[in-house]
Amino acid sequence: MYDLNGTWCAYYEGFAQNPPRELLDLGWFTPESLCRGVNYPEEMGQYRHFSDMRAWYDYVQSLRIQPGKVVPPYLDAFDEALRALAMTYFSPGFCKLAESKALSTLEDALKQAYNHRMCKFDKKNPQGHKKCSGLGEALEWVEQNDVLHKGLADNSKGSRRPNALNVIRDRLMHGNQQEMVPWGGLFKVVKEVIEHAFRNHEPFDIHRLRRMSDGSDITQFIPLI
Repeated sequence: MYDLNGTWCAYYEGFAQNPPRELLDLGWFTPESLCRGVNYPEEMGQYRHFSDMRAWYDYVQSLRIQPGKVVPPYLDAFDEALRALAMTYFSPGFCKLAESKALSTLEDALKQAYNHRMCKFDKKNPQGHKKCSGLGEALEWVEQNDVLHKGLADNSKGSRRPNALNVIRDRLMHGNQQEMVPWGGLFKVVKEVIEHAFRNHEPFDIHRLRRMSDGSDITQFIPLI
């Protein structure tokens, strides 16, 4: 359904000649399988209707992180999450996979973007190695040390807010079948936080395997859609 070499990492490393413009090749599917409608929740709880697979796919494509400042592995990881999201058109079972992948990508991206500054030294480790923070701790650290929308995480001991990103991830990991219902706005929030975290990094020039150092405008990059 898609070229395994068609990733941002493969493109940067010279193994692919063209950037990955598409998440899926819809030509693999029969026209009859692409013509039904689908509903998907938005941030405020309303459901948005998509008339067919093309309309749904175009929406999912619009959620992709634009190349530039975000390092390629996280571009590819988030694309994998969105690819699974696109496949929920055919089976709702892909929903849990998509959301879990998006949130694990967010956790890793935050640690990379902030050089693991939210990770603490493990006192039980005699060699003083850092103990990696989870998603909740990472989000809380960013909220306290950077300009970021508050309330994305809830690390309280008692009853926690069900829409906090780390709470959503915990519930997904514990296999609650009720979590098959999509979390409205999840992918938009994850995208915004990842882009925010990398906003001060030097942009990547997607035409050459190097970072740019001249402060060039990243609008020169190839658009995804």
